[in-house]
Amino acid sequence: MLLFCSGDIDSISMMISGLKIFSDTIGLQVSAEKSEIYLAGMSPREHEVIKNVSGFKIGKLPFTYLGVPIDTKKITPIECELLIDKMCRRIKSWSSWNLSYSGRLQLWVHAVYIKDQKWEDHNPPITASWIWKGICKLRDEIHAIVQQQTSTQYKIKGVCRLLMPAENNVNWSRNFWCRYSVPKPRFITWLAMRSRLYTRDRLLNFDLVQDATCVLCSNDIETHDHLFFQCLCSVMILQQITQWMGYDSTSHSLHSILHKCGNIRGNRMKKRALLVAIAATVYGVWKLRNDMKDDPTLDNKAVLDILRALSEK
Repeated sequence: MLLFCSGDIDSISMMISGLKIFSDTIGLQVSAEKSEIYLAGMSPREHEVIKNVSGFKIGKLPFTYLGVPIDTKKITPIECELLIDKMCRRIKSWSSWNLSYSGRLQLWVHAVYIKDQKWEDHNPPITASWIWKGICKLRDEIHAIVQQQTSTQYKIKGVCRLLMPAENNVNWSRNFWCRYSVPKPRFITWLAMRSRLYTRDRLLNFDLVQDATCVLCSNDIETHDHLFFQCLCSVMILQQITQWMGYDSTSHSLHSILHKCGNIRGNRMKKRALLVAIAATVYGVWKLRNDMKDDPTLDNKAVLDILRALSEK
């Protein structure tokens, strides 16, 4: 690591004090044996003072840092060639961990499949893996879609719109996906809206469970619609939150609740606070469901009794 400061004793003393504060806070100590100070434009007396204050050796230019020569002069062509050779050796050893996974994958694809061909003209050989054949097939589909664009200028946004199915805009998204909402409840609510949570009815289709009964109430099949908010337990939680927020809702559907919240007129901050509270409720219901599923000592009857007692207050 290289640290730079002005060539005066006050600046150097301040930097050394910062290193000591860092060492006291983190616990990592600066090795005086492996550290050096390089000075320029200072007198020999100042050199001795700084050496005594810091405890570091006074180094001399040039020196090498990460294979690059550091000097007050410009790097010579020979020194540049040494640096280029080192970079080439790292690139050629792409089978090691010198490159990232995506970098090694890209080099492997060009070395094994594409070689000297253009990506647009490449046809996968018969012996190619099914993954590579699938990538090439997707390339052809995207190329056909791009040709359908009316604009001559290629735009990623336009291609994404052609690839994705058209969906109706919702009236609550702008106030829901805002900086006021917590990321985890917001993400869980989004999954619930897309019916992508691993409810017990989905797990039953995967043969991962034998019983799809709701963990919270034990009265019905656990689906997204039941859990948000037809289940007796989740309904009682929702009522507590909405009454606390001053919002009266008789709906038992998450989609309907968010749609009605989006239609609220007036104070925008109040609307956002209500949507954040709904997202937190969805997250709380899902977390309670997971806790009761994983902990056999939790009794759904006891949870319902607690919720009833709270609702009566």
